[in-house]
Amino acid sequence: MTLLLDEMYERNKDRKNGLFTVSVFFDETSKTNMIYTPSQDEIKTCLEGVLEEMIRTVRDVGRIINHPNYDNVMKKRFIPDIEEIIRGGFNIKGSREYIYVLEEIREKVTKDFAIAEKHVDSKFNECREISEKCRVWDLVAYEGEDHTISEIREFHNQLRQWEENIHRYLSETKKGIIWIEGSK
Repeated sequence: MTLLLDEMYERNKDRKNGLFTVSVFFDETSKTNMIYTPSQDEIKTCLEGVLEEMIRTVRDVGRIINHPNYDNVMKKRFIPDIEEIIRGGFNIKGSREYIYVLEEIREKVTKDFAIAEKHVDSKFNECREISEKCRVWDLVAYEGEDHTISEIREFHNQLRQWEENIHRYLSETKKGIIWIEGSK
């Protein structure tokens, strides 16, 4: 379990990407809210599931106790209660280490999500107006209208400026364990 924490806190290496890719969308029902997919709660649930699977895996290794060389090889390498853990008699979820690791995971996700949300609020909102205009813009209606060369040039310049803003403000970035997906 501590290896999972080491990976989350990048204690062993300098990770270039986050552990979780999060897509960010403008909430069309609000002028300020964003939609995160997966959400903070979904990531927490996923990591809690990883802990559950780790416990299940350890418990499923029960046959190793019956191996003739278990006493000579395995018993000397593990904590004294390994037999009890493998047989399921020990309540891992009640242990101090499990509770500590679970709380550390939850705090890390909460902290990194707060940092990611702060980044998104400062950058992505610069493009909210572009998103709204693109959502309601109608190409067929635009093509059906008469436009002067000057109006077409102005519109083209506006599109170029929007594209520059999208690349500037919606770039992909890492915030802790969160990889914020930017423009594509």
